[in-house]
Amino acid sequence: MSDGWSREIVELHEFFEGWLSGTLPATDAAFVRFEQVTSTGFTFVGPNASVLDRSAVLTLVRDAHGARPGLRIRIENPTVHHELGPLLVATYEEWQKIGTETTARLSTALFRARHGTPCGVEWLHVHETWLPTPGRGKDNS
Repeated sequence: MSDGWSREIVELHEFFEGWLSGTLPATDAAFVRFEQVTSTGFTFVGPNASVLDRSAVLTLVRDAHGARPGLRIRIENPTVHHELGPLLVATYEEWQKIGTETTARLSTALFRARHGTPCGVEWLHVHETWLPTPGRGKDNS
């Protein structure tokens, strides 16, 4: 899968930063970046144990356009754990900052190679877990 998976992680989070902060336009043309890289069976497990299917995630993200002005996201420590044929399991840290508030998640993602996507992969599953950040407890509450 080459490095398409790591580029995809960074590029999709650049989309999230722009969409959620409102610096990307609230158009179908901008949102398609997210739609085209999530598989029809995509699932997301949030850091608070919520489980969402693709439809729910797409609606949640679309409705959140501009909801987090000033949001900055950085990705750290992308690591491949398993690669088998067209499938790859990776982890990465996602650090979000708005003003002085910082949150962090450890994300595990399952990718599948897919031609026609920006980086040659699609997201099948993501599971996030809170990471401790300065000034917050282990559960980030």
